[in-house]
Amino acid sequence: MSSRALAGLRIAVTRTSDQASALVRQLEREGADVAAFPLIRIEPVLSAAELANRLRQGWDWVVFTSANAVRMCALALEAQHATPRDVLSQARIAVVGPATAAAVRALGLEVAAMPDRFVGDEVVAAMQATSDLARRQVLWPRAEGARDVIENALRAAGAAIDAPVVYRSVPDGGNARRLARKILQHDIDVVTFTSPSCVRSLADVLPEMRGVKVAAIGPVTAEAARAAGYPVDVVAAEHTADGIVRAVVQVLGAG
Repeated sequence: MSSRALAGLRIAVTRTSDQASALVRQLEREGADVAAFPLIRIEPVLSAAELANRLRQGWDWVVFTSANAVRMCALALEAQHATPRDVLSQARIAVVGPATAAAVRALGLEVAAMPDRFVGDEVVAAMQATSDLARRQVLWPRAEGARDVIENALRAAGAAIDAPVVYRSVPDGGNARRLARKILQHDIDVVTFTSPSCVRSLADVLPEMRGVKVAAIGPVTAEAARAAGYPVDVVAAEHTADGIVRAVVQVLGAG
């Protein structure tokens, strides 16, 4: 049952439009007045044929660190008249957290490894807990600008890693300007950020954040916010939509 601890708070959700709805609903259940301002769009980098060909290479492991990567791979295979179950059923799948795991399972695939802490740095350790990675063939379809931590850790473990950039986050300048106006008009109390890309999109048009609380889904996003000059008030301990809602309720909720 909702505590409605966020009643009266005006909260901006900045994640992509196809991912925002669940977070919006959860915040609304807690009583918040929520508005969505998707600050980024997701665009493919590889063609469907190129990505589908990479996926068909007979991998021992495939590592997914976002639901967006899962979606891009599924769309590429669909465009080539194949399904993830056809192509990846023999691979072991590692994921960064429960949202990515849910996206994988929705495609009929099993998750073999997921870290207890939902950050990319922990994924390789979770994989190593299930098997030796030496000489294993690993595919990591990643976002443009993703940190090299996973790739470096896999190489250190002896794996043969292919880490193609399969999608990029493109700033949505129109939504960024609309959110900036709302903030400057004091119509927003809390801004939630779920990725560094969302932070950078807003920072391009709003170099200072005053009189507004900032909530980050995890430490990497919080670091990006601080680097942009935004003070961070809330960092979720669990780096999921559920986690950021719980953290906002705990830190900013009434009572």
